[in-house]
Amino acid sequence: MALGSWRLAARVIHRFPDRGLGLNNWAVRTAVRDPELANDVIAGGVALEVMDDALRELRQLHPVTSLQQIGVPIWLVNGTLDHFRLEERTYQRAAPDARLIHVPGATHMVSLTRPAAFTRILLDAVEAAGPRIA
Repeated sequence: MALGSWRLAARVIHRFPDRGLGLNNWAVRTAVRDPELANDVIAGGVALEVMDDALRELRQLHPVTSLQQIGVPIWLVNGTLDHFRLEERTYQRAAPDARLIHVPGATHMVSLTRPAAFTRILLDAVEAAGPRIA
């Protein structure tokens, strides 16, 4: 259901004169408060022309089933302002030993909106995994 809504939005946005580039850049600047970092993200570009195709392909993924099959520690990291947090408890139930971590003030782009906090969490996860990572 949600995926269908995102696909519809992508198709509508793609009809904008700029194919949604202005909306994308606004969203990046809104989510990534550091202007220099936002400029870097925007400079990297976004493949707006394949958004609907990419979203369509997501139908073939089954993350809940995949999580149930993982036999190593899982850390679910979400920004407290992430619009995709709606399903985080479903993912956590799929992996009962998973650790759910919220990064205060971070959006969906946790590593960009709170890079120091994200890096700390990543390093903590590597340390907690110990020799299994090597």
